[in-house]
Amino acid sequence: GFGEKSYHNLIESIEKSREVKLANFIYALGIPDIGYSRAKLICNSFGNDLEKLKHLNYEELSNIDGIGDVIASEWIDTFSDDKFLEELSKLEREIHFIKENESNKLFLKDMVFVITGSVNQFNNRDEMIEYIEKYGGKVVKAISSNVTYLVNNDITSTSSKNIKAKELGIEIISEDKLLDMCK
Repeated sequence: GFGEKSYHNLIESIEKSREVKLANFIYALGIPDIGYSRAKLICNSFGNDLEKLKHLNYEELSNIDGIGDVIASEWIDTFSDDKFLEELSKLEREIHFIKENESNKLFLKDMVFVITGSVNQFNNRDEMIEYIEKYGGKVVKAISSNVTYLVNNDITSTSSKNIKAKELGIEIISEDKLLDMCK
C-alpha cells in the first residue's frame, strides 16, 4: 500500500534532513546542560568546526562567556566517552553540515543586544535574534551593564528598558541601524 510517490517523498525528506547546522546537531546530541543557545555559542566560538569541538579542553570552554565549570565538565565528559564518539562517528557519515558564519562577516562579534518593542523589518523577534547571532552577536533578555545595544524602533519610548538603558549609557538603536551595522 506504500505507493511510488510516497516512497519518493519519504526518500526526499530523509535526504533533506541530512543537511543540518552544526549547532542544531550539537543540541540534538543531548549533552547535559547544552541547550540550543549554548550549542550555538560554543559552535560560533570555534568556527563551527566539529573536529575542534570534539577536542576542546576545560580552559578553552571556560573562556567562553556563559560557559561555567559544570558545563565545561559535562562537555569534556561527553566527548571523552568512547561509546559516544563511536556513535558520533556513525552519524557524521550520514549527514552534511551547512556552513554558517564566515569569520569575516561577524560584524556583531562581542556585542550583546536586548530587543524590546515591536519589530518591523523581521517577521518576529526570533528571526531578529537569528539574524543577530548569524553575525556573531548575542541576545539577552535583560538590560545590564554588559549590554552593548538596546534594539527598539521607538527610541524615544519611556519603557522601563529604554529608561534603564539610558541610565546605564547603553545606546538605543532601531532595526534599520542594526541592519546597517551588518552591511
